[in-house]
Amino acid sequence: LRIEKYTGTWGKELNGVKTGDPLLKEWKESSYEAGQNGHRHMSHLMCVYPFNQVTSTSPYFEAALNSLKLRGDASTGWSMGWKINLWARMQDGDHAHDILELALRHHSTAGGGIYYNLYDAHAPFQIDGNFGACAGIAEMLMQSHTDTIQVLPALPQVWKNGSVKGLKAIGDFTVNVFWKDLKPQTVDITSNQGSPLYVSYPGISTATVYVNEKEIKIEANDWNAISIPAKKGDKVKIDCSKISTQIDQTIDNSDFSLNVQNNTVTIKGCNVQPVVVYDVEGRILLTTQKPCFKLKNHASQMYLIQVTDKKGNTNTRKLVLS
Repeated sequence: LRIEKYTGTWGKELNGVKTGDPLLKEWKESSYEAGQNGHRHMSHLMCVYPFNQVTSTSPYFEAALNSLKLRGDASTGWSMGWKINLWARMQDGDHAHDILELALRHHSTAGGGIYYNLYDAHAPFQIDGNFGACAGIAEMLMQSHTDTIQVLPALPQVWKNGSVKGLKAIGDFTVNVFWKDLKPQTVDITSNQGSPLYVSYPGISTATVYVNEKEIKIEANDWNAISIPAKKGDKVKIDCSKISTQIDQTIDNSDFSLNVQNNTVTIKGCNVQPVVVYDVEGRILLTTQKPCFKLKNHASQMYLIQVTDKKGNTNTRKLVLS
């Protein structure tokens, strides 16, 4: 993989790409100018989809994203099917949805799209567009190319509530997801082979996890990723609406501390921005900017304190009041 610069040949700014922005090099010897502006083929982006050479943490990610932008949106049917998948891998669900809508337009409106029988229009008919669009929808809802099941990685704003059943993840897992207000409520995973199971979603480390209907203690790799011990045939349920009662006292490597006296909590060791306090059901009990605050008595007497410092680092403590 190599990077080149956009030189402004097709305009100082095109589809959000400005002169000087990095591009993923498409041709071994020639520059991007050897190709056609807006061409339907994107072979140099196979490293993003269907392969996994370039992910969000890759040094080539920005260049790949700019190369995708440069191609534009509307195209032949199969090309738009590919773009839906690419934008999903870029974790931009709204853009993926925009292209899905273009792909579902009637062919008479513009090139590409579909016929009245829903066949993809190349034109003429090309099944790649139908298969590609369906694959793209699956990528918007779940991805596993990094060997971690990513839940709702590219959910568009217009799909506020919904569910999906029967998605297949790498490692031979079957995944069902139910979401509300753009956030997962429950994730059901069947381990068909007993492969290592890793799941990620922002804040998932506080979720309640059941294996075969029994709550278990999970290993939190960080705030957004967990490892679940699951054998062949095990059925895993992740309840994101409830905070786990099995999490460790400390689930991060931060150095801040909590001092509790008469239900008054004092945070020391970091410059506090927002502090959010949850109960065991995942309900927000308190949001404050102050490093010192008082907790009201609740039946469980167990709380989760989420602290964000001025650098944007989020850390968590489980707190049990005696």
